[in-house]
Amino acid sequence: GDGACFPIHFDSHEQVDQRRVTCILYLNHDWSARDGGQLRLYPSPSEYVDVEPTLGTMVMFSSARMPHRVLPSSLKARYCLTFWLSGTARQQRAHVSPDILSTLAGDLCDQNTSRTVDHASSLLSEVLHTDPECRNALARYMLAKEWAASIVESHASSDDRARVVDQHKLEIEKIETI
Repeated sequence: GDGACFPIHFDSHEQVDQRRVTCILYLNHDWSARDGGQLRLYPSPSEYVDVEPTLGTMVMFSSARMPHRVLPSSLKARYCLTFWLSGTARQQRAHVSPDILSTLAGDLCDQNTSRTVDHASSLLSEVLHTDPECRNALARYMLAKEWAASIVESHASSDDRARVVDQHKLEIEKIETI
């Protein structure tokens, strides 16, 4: 409540964490859209999806593969039960070839490209399903402005917040050099 929210993040890293599926059950009576507090999922390459935190709504998503955030809430109290389904098997980490990355970066950044959106989406799908670090970096890059804004929106002004935003900007600049 009182404008509280969470910045864009992933719940786990599949190479070091056993959480595989995030489950959230909402417990809010008489919730309305003006109350805020929606869960925003970013199912790349699709547009974001907002989930209303109404009583009985349950959402499940990949803990390591779904960037998400909680939008500001004006309610005094907002209730949910969050739990994770875990697994012991670790996915083998694959590496995406630099050719695919440079082609994808070019397709995403060059508005005059002769490549089709389907081709870019196909390459993006390959990246998103094979290399977790690349997938997470690509998500940060594609959501760069909203990611930075969500950090600012979620934390009071401080030197620490400024450092986190600056670090985010440095990571984006590093990605742009690829």
